[in-house]
Amino acid sequence: MYRFLASEVKAYLPSIDCVTIYFLKDIASGDKKFIKSDFVKHLTVPHFEGLTVDDFLEYTEKYPQIERYLPPPKEIAKLPR
Repeated sequence: MYRFLASEVKAYLPSIDCVTIYFLKDIASGDKKFIKSDFVKHLTVPHFEGLTVDDFLEYTEKYPQIERYLPPPKEIAKLPR
């Protein structure tokens, strides 16, 4: 499923160690949205004190539509900074 979504569908996904089959199923069924890998730009972000994943998630609470692009809350801890 991961290879199909990443190569054929061109979905930008976290590393295979960071996702579950349930998250991939939600993307395939349309319950979760994804970003096409062609539209992703990688940026170097310096490490700032106070800029953590928790800060990022707190900021995204202002925009409920972003939730459809993020993994389930219990999987977010697996994501790299």
